Amino acid sequence: FDLTRIDSDTQAWMSQQQLFGPPTFLFFYQGEELRDWRIQGEVNARQLEQHLNALNQALSVRQG
Repeated sequence: FDLTRIDSDTQAWMSQQQLFGPPTFLFFYQGEELRDWRIQGEVNARQLEQHLNALNQALSVRQG
């Protein structure tokens, strides 16, 4: 979604998803959001890399 254009539909969706605005990263596994892995707010490249590596590791454990 492009959340840079905030209109009433976007505001309604963000409210439903409990988001305050961009930047936001949502992560999904098998069609379901992994809410504990959300990132809201700015992160640098290193922080994003660490988050993605940890998420990948968590999913590997989950898949067995």
